Amino acid sequence: MEDVPWSYLETLEPAHTYTITVPRKKGKEAREATIELRFEKLTIKSPQYKKLENIDMYALTATEVDGPK
Repeated sequence: MEDVPWSYLETLEPAHTYTITVPRKKGKEAREATIELRFEKLTIKSPQYKKLENIDMYALTATEVDGPK
């Protein structure tokens, strides 16, 4: 999906913000993480030479806010 404007999605205001629990892993403690969800409806246009309908879909990104480095 190289044509999806991922950098554009990052400019949108978050649609939702969630707090989730990240389970502990080897050498790391469990922690709380804040996730911002952004999405946009996209339309994939069919080729002009084919008689197909356009396809509507959503591009979605979930980004952790102030996560560990």
